[in-house]
Amino acid sequence: MRGECLVERMRLNGCTVPLSTVERYGSFGILSVFEKSNEFPTRIVAVRNTRVIYIPEGDLKELINSYPKIAENVISFLCGRIVFLNEKIAAYTGADTEEKVARHLLRVSEALGTDEFSLNAQSVARAVDIGRASVYRALDSLVRSGYITYADRKVKIINPDGMKGIHR
Repeated sequence: MRGECLVERMRLNGCTVPLSTVERYGSFGILSVFEKSNEFPTRIVAVRNTRVIYIPEGDLKELINSYPKIAENVISFLCGRIVFLNEKIAAYTGADTEEKVARHLLRVSEALGTDEFSLNAQSVARAVDIGRASVYRALDSLVRSGYITYADRKVKIINPDGMKGIHR
């Protein structure tokens, strides 16, 4: 894929919940090859000019049969999606605000491959479905607890292991 897409979940009330962003060289829809349903719980929305490569089921199966490493990569990708979805479920089913923000920061850090990055409170608020003021309160709490530093819209995770253990 080239460009940027937003993966979102439609709620019954018509509102959407952003789940993740797929950026250049990312992938989505792999389950659609193996699942015969015509309905999926998420939708993909192009955010920027986006180009997607579609691989038909037969071609993907042929690639998997011809190149076992592709099968391993597909399994690895799907395992990552399961972990991601389990974290989202945990965040929406009882996690407090501080835990939601901490988990989000850890995911961003992992995705970027760095423990220091710019932070947009509005995007965090959308990602974890809380208000922006709640994001700032959670950041302050994480700073007081010694898990992060936060200044000038930059976050540095200084105790990731501590953050992983919040409310578990």
